[in-house]
Amino acid sequence: MNPVHIPQSHRDLLESDACVALTTVMPDGQPQITPVWCDREGDYVVLNTMRGFRKEQNMRANPNVTLLVIDPKDGSRWIEVRGTVVEIRREGAEAHAERCIRHMHTS
Repeated sequence: MNPVHIPQSHRDLLESDACVALTTVMPDGQPQITPVWCDREGDYVVLNTMRGFRKEQNMRANPNVTLLVIDPKDGSRWIEVRGTVVEIRREGAEAHAERCIRHMHTS
């Protein structure tokens, strides 16, 4: 699958205080949706979750995910990002969480 670039018109949603819904696939094939912190690094979406949580386990078992981000100021403006997890790492996780928290308090 070739990567699709996030449209310039909606990149701000991935850097806003919008609620982001992450959908992963449970072991029995059912979807699981949870809110997550995220932002963007270039054309990659970076998520933050705790090690061992169900969504992290799901992403390791099946890296196909979907994000839904709805503009908190205009519910008719949203972006769905479907993709494949390319990396799961612990390095930098705390700094990323702190950056997301700071952003929430300054938005």
